Amino acid sequence: MTPKVMTPTCEVTGLPHPILIYNHPDNRASGLANYDHSFFDRNDPALRDDAGLAVRMSRGQVLPMWLHRKKHERLSGPLLPQTRDEKFAVAVKACAGVVSRWAIDLRRPDDDLLTYMDDTTFAYVTDYKRLHYEQALKPRGAIHREKIIGMFFLKYALEQDLGHISPALVDEFLGTTSGNRKKEIGNFILNEALDVSLAPVLSMHRTLLDEGMVQPGRTKLRPAVSRMIKRGKLIDYYEPLEQKLRLVS
Repeated sequence: MTPKVMTPTCEVTGLPHPILIYNHPDNRASGLANYDHSFFDRNDPALRDDAGLAVRMSRGQVLPMWLHRKKHERLSGPLLPQTRDEKFAVAVKACAGVVSRWAIDLRRPDDDLLTYMDDTTFAYVTDYKRLHYEQALKPRGAIHREKIIGMFFLKYALEQDLGHISPALVDEFLGTTSGNRKKEIGNFILNEALDVSLAPVLSMHRTLLDEGMVQPGRTKLRPAVSRMIKRGKLIDYYEPLEQKLRLVS
């Protein structure tokens, strides 16, 4: 049995290169396509915690089944992010549409798999109907995946340094008996925490956007993250937010 080659990761984006979809007689078989996760194998320890599960769900492609099979016949999983910081950055970039301009062409030899995608090819391969987070095009499935990814994003945000938040505002959040005021302050602090967590990725996203390494139409990073976090669900994080703020206040 021929040894598999590790799925190559883009040095610029930090994400696995996408699979090039090319003309093939089997493409004429309508409906014979399924979702291929970009981050695998699913049982790898790096994909088993909350951060790893968010990474696993954050990116995949709808591939013709014959191409999906061919990929797994030839390729083993990519180099996976190991630390919590790395997993957050990878999941955010994937959800925000960051994609390499180089694709894996499975017609090529193992030592020369990558091919550059011109604008037309890039637009086709990275079309949101073909490249997106798990179950993104299925309403019920999308809600479940968004919740899992969004929960990790918020938990990670709460792990950041919030020392820039006004002590008076923190005291008011911890002491107010007004439900509306608590909600107003709580949502503000949680959004500030998200901004802190996203700052390093945001500058990278702007650079990659300028270099044409973002899916067409995906120009802003924050909305891609906010999509995973339903505003009405922020209240679920007031308790851990209170615990964090009481420790530092």
